[in-house]
Amino acid sequence: MRDEALFINSVQQSVLQEIIDVQSHLPEQTLFLQPHEGSRIKNLHDNPPTVDDPMRLYVSVGRNFSTVGCVAEIVGYDDKRAMSAKRRLLVMKAQAVFQPGEEDMVFQTKLVNLIYVRRMRWLAKKEQFSVGRLTKVNDGKPLSVDRQSPGGWSYVRRLQD
Repeated sequence: MRDEALFINSVQQSVLQEIIDVQSHLPEQTLFLQPHEGSRIKNLHDNPPTVDDPMRLYVSVGRNFSTVGCVAEIVGYDDKRAMSAKRRLLVMKAQAVFQPGEEDMVFQTKLVNLIYVRRMRWLAKKEQFSVGRLTKVNDGKPLSVDRQSPGGWSYVRRLQD
């Protein structure tokens, strides 16, 4: 597991639940997240995680911006604008079976990032923690706990499991 992790602020609970419903029975089944941003997540694009070299994902859920409530492993990345037709078709098929709540995921190209995840799980209440425990990679400072709006991501140092 990489030392660098990704924090995504405020993913809808229903999106995460759909993934967890599948991965609670099939933890190795790769599924997809598409952060609501129009710019490419540069480090994921330049050095995409793989099944053999995953990256930890920390997620705040819904309007609970200051608490990490869900974790997963990132095992792949695509900029949807550059996906091949074959890859797009395969993602669409997997989405139709496992994530039907995410309509037309690969065609929403204004949302350019497609993150491949596995082993997603909710953190139990006692496991949840403040985003302030996460340290940003770029400046070594903790993430702000005064988040007021959804969206965005940060590269952080992975906490020891």
